[in-house]
Amino acid sequence: MKVVAAQIKITDSKNENLKKILEYIKKAKSSDVICFPELSLQCNQENVLSINKDIKKICESAKEHNINVIFGAYIKINYKIKNRLFVINKKGKLIYQYNKKHPYSSEEKYLSKGRNNKPFELDGIKCAVINCWDYAFPEFGRNLAEQGAKVIFCPAYLMSFPKTKNVLKKIPQVRAFDYMSYFIMVDAVTEETFKKSKICHPLKQLKAIKDKEGMIQANLNIEEITNLRKEFKNFRTKRSLEKIDETCNIF
Repeated sequence: MKVVAAQIKITDSKNENLKKILEYIKKAKSSDVICFPELSLQCNQENVLSINKDIKKICESAKEHNINVIFGAYIKINYKIKNRLFVINKKGKLIYQYNKKHPYSSEEKYLSKGRNNKPFELDGIKCAVINCWDYAFPEFGRNLAEQGAKVIFCPAYLMSFPKTKNVLKKIPQVRAFDYMSYFIMVDAVTEETFKKSKICHPLKQLKAIKDKEGMIQANLNIEEITNLRKEFKNFRTKRSLEKIDETCNIF
């Protein structure tokens, strides 16, 4: 599976963002998947517009260029704002949507939280998405990996705070190992974001881009993930959890 992480500039203009997304889909047409940042289509929570027509255009572009597309946007349903990720397959079909479950503290005052998340298939490969601050909850992505996801995409709009810079740059690689999956972190380019995107194998960083707009690409060997999971055996099965319970109850 050939994946692209598109670290693009995001503005308050939905039309400008759509234009950029379509431009990058065309650039990545020889790849299997292109992933954009969180809120890459619509990032202004104070003016949430309908994106139905925009989604249709992205679907058409995905079909035209034979590529799976992942992107995000604020949407409004029954006066409630949600931070949603969208997954479109190569046939131009919207196959999966996920509402962010773990909003950052600054989002909590206006965002309606999501609930369920599950893996989906792209080209016969089990994949999953988590949304930015979801990655601060390791068990959330781990659950997706244990359900079979071998590629986990994490679109992001990471706020750049001096006190978090050192740890933020390390998390993608740690999560790749935690989940024993490929982990693709795709950040946005704005004045307030971290601006660092990575494609990580469980044991190494494959590609990275920082402080600029652009895209990175990597070929993912899914069989390697299957073999690593057999070797490391670091997923807790139901039986292993029962053994832990038994150990804890002997005193």
